[in-house]
Amino acid sequence: MDDASRLTAAPQYNILMATVHELRFRDASQPRGWRRWGGSVARSAYAGVCVGMIAGFLTLLVALLGLIAGRLFFHRVGVDITIVYREVAPAIAVSVAILVFFGNFVWERTHPAPASVERT
Repeated sequence: MDDASRLTAAPQYNILMATVHELRFRDASQPRGWRRWGGSVARSAYAGVCVGMIAGFLTLLVALLGLIAGRLFFHRVGVDITIVYREVAPAIAVSVAILVFFGNFVWERTHPAPASVERT
């Protein structure tokens, strides 16, 4: 059964769908309350956590590469690796995560979303 015959056979279908559409998507363009800020907070937290983890991992990688290079070229160890993974890497990861969170949040709240592309 195609759409045209279904609509002519059941005229209440249009009324029902319009009512359901009104109930579900009423005022969806301007959400209020927590929904208005919740998406921005969630996306910003996600970006902050991901970039913070990457920054922590890169800090550990650079420290390990520096440790290996120090042993190979200079025959000594300049940095104790326990200091790096207990004190330096977490501090860098947390500070980068906080900066990315606030930067992403400000960016989302001040720059409008791009217009949707009309498909033909």
